[in-house]
Amino acid sequence: MRWIHRALLAFFVFALVLTPTTANADTLSDLRARIGQAQSAVRDLTGRRQGQRVVVEQLRGVTGAYAAELRKVDADLMAAVGRFRQAEADLERVDAEAVRLEGEIAAKEEAVRQRAGVYGTRLRALYKFTRTSPLEQLLGARSFTDALHRMTMMQAVTRVDNRLLGQLRSEHDELTLAREALARNRAEQAVLRDELDQQRVALEERRAEQASLVLMAQQEQRTAESALSEFDRESQTQASRIRSLELQFERELAEIERQRQEEIQRLEQQRFAQATAARAVADASATAQARVQATQAAQSAQAAQAAQATQTAQAARPSASPTQAASRPGATATPARAAAPTSTAGTGVATTLAGVGATTSPAARTAATQAPLPGSVSTGSLQPSSYNMQYPVPNPVVTTEWGERTFAQNFHTGIDLAQQSRTAVLAAADGVVLEAGLAVPGKPDQSYGMMVIVGHGGNLSTLYAHLDVGSYAPTVKAGERVKRGQTIGYIGMTGITSGPHVHFEVRENGQPQNPRKYLPR
Repeated sequence: MRWIHRALLAFFVFALVLTPTTANADTLSDLRARIGQAQSAVRDLTGRRQGQRVVVEQLRGVTGAYAAELRKVDADLMAAVGRFRQAEADLERVDAEAVRLEGEIAAKEEAVRQRAGVYGTRLRALYKFTRTSPLEQLLGARSFTDALHRMTMMQAVTRVDNRLLGQLRSEHDELTLAREALARNRAEQAVLRDELDQQRVALEERRAEQASLVLMAQQEQRTAESALSEFDRESQTQASRIRSLELQFERELAEIERQRQEEIQRLEQQRFAQATAARAVADASATAQARVQATQAAQSAQAAQAAQATQTAQAARPSASPTQAASRPGATATPARAAAPTSTAGTGVATTLAGVGATTSPAARTAATQAPLPGSVSTGSLQPSSYNMQYPVPNPVVTTEWGERTFAQNFHTGIDLAQQSRTAVLAAADGVVLEAGLAVPGKPDQSYGMMVIVGHGGNLSTLYAHLDVGSYAPTVKAGERVKRGQTIGYIGMTGITSGPHVHFEVRENGQPQNPRKYLPR
């Protein structure tokens, strides 16, 4: 059963290689915790930044509304100032018209006075010249015709004077009415100007108030934008810190990988030395067995020769009876037949070595090679489980179970199914491909490496990680339908892995579950 011991030794060596030192594990755990804290801070900053962004947008809206209202007030103020200026211009025009009318009225009044004076002067002159009244002038006429002529002349002069005087009075009255209308118009224009002036003053006060509101809103907006910029700077600082921690984490992983490779190389050399020693022991055992077999063959030949000699001696002595021959001390037939066991009994050590060496014969070694390893699963006779699932790799060796601690995970979220590199990986059940590609775009040596995720309905999905790339990349794409047992990729060494295997996960609602529950038994 030496092959069992070798397999167990290899398994323990493999587990030892995959388990990081306590110091490295603590360092990685600390880095993960710090990265988690930084990511939590970034999420908190992102939430606060989004809230601050809403505040900034609201303040921008308020500032815009205040600015729009200020522009409207400015437009109303400009219009009011225009109307006020127009009213002042109209008032000045009315004042000028009043001055002009006052001048015309004064002129008309002066003309009336002058005409009245001329008329009076004429009457006085006539009275002084003749010393007669108009009646006397009529009575002093030499004839009726002369009297009529005098009367006609007097009436004509009177009519002319009266007409001119009436015309002057009419123009004076018209100018007086125009002056009164102009006075009323001026009063109205003054009232309008005063009203417009009040509107202008009110609009100026409103503008000052609105400008103050705009200034306050702009100050609040600048304060909010400054806080938003501070959130952005903090987010950038946290992002830089996360990147620095991730780089440190990657360096720690690289150091662990280097130590792991050195340990693998050392253990491989140790295993090779042990195998060489085992082969030497096996060869020595085989040689001892051969010697024992040769000794047994020689002893058997000697026993046969002795028996033959005894038979010949007995044939040469016909007078002796069989009973006498058997009773003679020189008879050796019985001892001769007992020779083989006697010699075999004398080589007990060789026999034991031969028994040990027999396990290293070619047949024994072939049997040991064909015997199942610890953790191996024979899938040939297994039927799909109650979940209609099968193993994604034929006849795998389960190297890591669900929940165990590995050098990459404190809690293993699936099972590792080891098999030869580029062995076909099969869909565990019917479904639709949800993802097919690198877990970390552009970085095939990180995380799960190349992977495929298949959805099976009912919030159930399966994940296949550490697949090969290049010409052995996954054979399916996102959105394709697959059948149970269909090839979706090939075993590779992408991502964080120590040997060719498939990391197989089963998820319900996105949460990893124990795959053993869903696979056939």
